[in-house]
Formats: sequence, structure tokens, C-alpha cells
Amino acid sequence: MKELLGKLTASLVETDREIPPDLIDKINGNIRPPARLTADDVYIRAMYIVSDQVNSHGGRFPADEHARLIELLIDSPVLIGHRKDSLPIARNFHAEAVVRDGANWVKVYFYWLKKGDKGEDLRKNIDAGIYKECSISFIFNLPECSICGSDIRQCRHRPLENYETDGGQTKQACFNYRQILKVLETSLVYRGSVRDTSITDRLFFDGEKEGISSEEKPEDLFRPSRRLWSFDRLDKNASYLMMPAYEAIRMFLVRKNGKVQPHGADGNVIESNILRKFISELKLPGNDFVVEGRLIGCCGKERQTVDEVVRYLNGKKSAVRRLDLKIIDLIAQGGENFNDAAGCERRKKLEELFRDQSEMLIPTLILKGEDISQGFGRCATRYGVEIFESNSSDKYLFTNHRRLSATVKSREKAGAGYRYTLACMADGKAADISDGVYAGSEWNEGSIVELEVCSIRTLQDKVELARPRIMGLSACDGQPDDIGLLLDNIAVRQQSDEYSLFRLDNDVILILNDKSKSTAYKFNRYDSTLLDVGRWFFAERVEYHDPHPEKLIGEGSVVDLAEDGDALRFSMQGPLNGDYLLRPAVKNGNRQFVFYKTNANKGSSEQGE
Repeated sequence: MKELLGKLTASLVETDREIPPDLIDKINGNIRPPARLTADDVYIRAMYIVSDQVNSHGGRFPADEHARLIELLIDSPVLIGHRKDSLPIARNFHAEAVVRDGANWVKVYFYWLKKGDKGEDLRKNIDAGIYKECSISFIFNLPECSICGSDIRQCRHRPLENYETDGGQTKQACFNYRQILKVLETSLVYRGSVRDTSITDRLFFDGEKEGISSEEKPEDLFRPSRRLWSFDRLDKNASYLMMPAYEAIRMFLVRKNGKVQPHGADGNVIESNILRKFISELKLPGNDFVVEGRLIGCCGKERQTVDEVVRYLNGKKSAVRRLDLKIIDLIAQGGENFNDAAGCERRKKLEELFRDQSEMLIPTLILKGEDISQGFGRCATRYGVEIFESNSSDKYLFTNHRRLSATVKSREKAGAGYRYTLACMADGKAADISDGVYAGSEWNEGSIVELEVCSIRTLQDKVELARPRIMGLSACDGQPDDIGLLLDNIAVRQQSDEYSLFRLDNDVILILNDKSKSTAYKFNRYDSTLLDVGRWFFAERVEYHDPHPEKLIGEGSVVDLAEDGDALRFSMQGPLNGDYLLRPAVKNGNRQFVFYKTNANKGSSEQGE
């Protein structure tokens, strides 16, 4: 039976201004800081964290479990709003059982440094009631039914519903948190950020990413990719490995002592009976290893979204009918860590490890930076491509749409949906997104979501997005991809015109957008590979006002656009990369246009149809 995550929100309580000496002794004794602390060094506050009363979701901490919880609370971190992308702001050092308002409570004490970063700000926020509530995340094994004593997930009783007992009395069912394994962290949260501001309790049985844990958790597995919207950010003289990018869950397979476990991008074990069964049927190498893969959900030949895959793994209604796993990278083998190794070395060792399971590997192209746009046409999915640098550990994700990932910091109800406060990662540092983003769907605090935007820029110390739209859960659970390269190239993108390529049945539509107008051209039997070697293609100017995102196959920037009558000369960057000419022509008595690359590698100069 899988481990469960419990999450409870309760009230903060301020301790006395005068710090009793025994509390300082407990800090030095329980935490053992490198330098002994005194009352002049620290602030101390306390929180009533859990009680033995039934909470609003039907769970309770029976008093006989309080001693175990007190033991596990010692030395656990204190965060702000469950932000795991930031260091702890305080630490729990002592807990005790107390009676308050006729109920049995666990009271936990935490401390932080007066001279620490923003230490005084934290004290003011607590004492002024800004941080009014606290939340605990913990792992437990058994939700014990209060009526029959069985696992309430398997018995007929449901929390908060009334049942008639054998004695003819009516009793309300609840469950007890039993077999508590670990306290993950406690967090300070803003007053009013949850319902029932005095105390709000939550229990997550499935699918919540925060609490799934393992004693064999691999460290430092996840290295977020760097997002790209233009290939001009890559070194044209360098060598790269290019692979298809899938809308899939990034995960790690860890084989140790003959046991294979799936880990999410946050390093925690993914607990899913469906996934466990799927992995048990895979034919994998017998050596100990850690590999990175992409867990894809399919319905027929159609790949489904990350949200659909998550629902499927949690046993909920989903469009996914089967799973597929593609291996993309080697992290460790036989105790040797390859996380910092060059991309070409990791790929070589990965192919050696999976030489008998080569069909599981994501296909790879090796390209020079100057040829990267040619490889894109041969390799890209509707989502984009992943790129590893051959001679370093750098990883990139180029998306067809202007996509980025962000962490949900908080949400508030807004009409039929929610307004989300988000943060992203830029050059390894967290950066808040300036405005809230509305969406009709519900995602939990700490989730990583995928956004599509029109443009991006920095605004003081925040990131400003133009027309952001949350597309769903992102593949990169744990920490969002880094957007530093998107911000680094803003000036170039804002000064240039843009183009988009859309697939329409058997045709391709090229839309050129300048600052004053948008013009569309339709190509029949278009082939980007033939275009790169000098092939001419006939095009007709069309009206196209239905650019659905799912039809988009590429977009980029247009520079140095020059008009000569009806002819256009311009350079493009992105999937189409180079100098191009679009000039009038006559075909079969009809006025059309000829489109070709003027600096092509001349392999063919035949006309397209």
C-alpha cells in the first residue's frame, strides 16, 4: 500500500518576548549549530500545529500519535508557502503535547537568526499577523477507519458520513493518521490564503507531488533545461545532440540492488500502481543505473497532455489508453555520476547500457550549431526539440510556441476559475511574475505549470508576460526550466518582425508579421529539407485568419526585410534560418510567387510544385 501525504493548516502563536534559557539549551542540544547560540542571536516563536479533533476532511491525529509526531518535528525546516525552490527561513527545534480549549494539541517551537537575511522582516510579519497560519506536510501509511479499524480506503465507510453501529447508535466516520513516517516541513502562510482561516485541514491521497518520498531518494538528479525561442542563442561553431521533445512527464528510473523505482523530476518516488505495473513489464538492463526518461501517455497514435498522464497514473478518468517510456539521458551507472559529463559522453554510455533495448532510446541527431535549423525540420514534434551540448552538460528545450514554465505560489478564487500567483526561474534565481494569471482549471500550490505568451520582459525585479495563458501542467515537476536566455535576447526579438508556419491539410501556410500588417502565403508539398538545398516552391497569397495553436509547426524572427515592388528579400531565424527571396511569378497563367533560399547549400535547384 502506498505512502500518503497529509497536509494540515493551523494557527501560529507568538511566544513570550523573554526567551526562557531552557529553550536556548534545546536549540543548542537538538540542532547542534556549529557556533553555540544565545538569546541575543535568535528569535523564537511557536505554533499549534495539530490536535486530536476531527478536521474538515474527516481526519484526526489521535493523542497516542502525538509523541511520534513530536519526535519527527525536531530539526524539520520551516518554509514560506511551501516554496521548495528557496532555502528554509527557520528551523523547528522543540515540540510538546499541550491541552488547549479542551483538545490535545502539539505545540512546536521554531527559531531564526536576528541578523539573518530578512530576519527582522520575518519577525514583523509574524507579530503583525501577516503570517497568521502554519501548515505541516507529513507522510503516513494508514488512514485508520474510526468505526471498523480498517484502512478507510478499502472499507465501506466514508469520512464525515453517519453510520448505524451494532448497538443501534449513529456514529460519524472519520479516520486516524497512523504509522506516521516523516515530517517533510512546516510552512508559514499568509492569513486568508486558505479557507477557514483559523484552521484548515487537507489530506492528499493521490497525485500530490509534494509529499511522495523515498529513503533511497537520489540526490541532485534534476537539472532544469534552459528554454529557447531562437536558435541564435546557440554557438554556431559548437556541436549539439538534437532529440524530439514530447509533452510527457520527465522522470528518472533508478535501478539499485535489483529494484527499479520511478522518481519524478523533484527526486521523489512516483507512487502509482499503474506506473509500477508498467515498469515491471519493461525489459531493462541488469546493471545499477539512473537514467532520465519521458513518460508519454497515448490514445492510439496521439500523444496526450501532461495533465491527462497525471490523471491516468492516479486512476482517474483520462484520455490516455497506454503508456510509453523513452530514455533520453544517463545520469549515473555503477556508482559513477555522469550528471556533469559532456553530452556526447553521456549518450555513448547510454547507448552501450541500452544496446539490447535500443528501441527505448529517443532518436538523436548530431549537428553543428550552424546546421541546427535544418535538423529541426527532421526532428521536431509539435512541441519542439530538446538539445544537449556535445562538449558540456548544458541542456536546452526549444518550443514551437513561446512557452515557459512557472511555479504556482498561490491562488485565489476568481469567478468560475482561479487567479494564480506565479514565479519562474531565471539564471538560477527565482523571479516573480508581475501579474496574476487567470485560468479555469485548478492546480495546487507548488505545481509547475506551462504557459504560452506573446512576449516577455523584465520589469524591475520581476518578469512581465504579455497575454500569458496557462496550458496545463508542465513536464518539469520539481523546478521550472530556466528562462534566462529568453530574457537575455529580448532586445533582438522586440526589434524584429516575426513569421509563423502552420500545417493546413497537405499545405503549409507561411505568415509574415511586420509592425503594420500580416501576410499569408500557401505552399503545396512544402519540404524544409529541400528548401535548405535550394529547391524553389510556388506560393499563392491567401487570407488566413484561423491560426490554431495545434496547427503551428514553427515560428521565428524576420530581420533585414526589404521590399522591391511585390518582391521581398529577408533573413529568418528559427526553424527557417538564412536568407530568402519571395518574388512574383506566373504559373499556368495564374499569378503566384516563388519562394527559395538564396544562400542554400546547392544540392538541387529543381522547382517545387
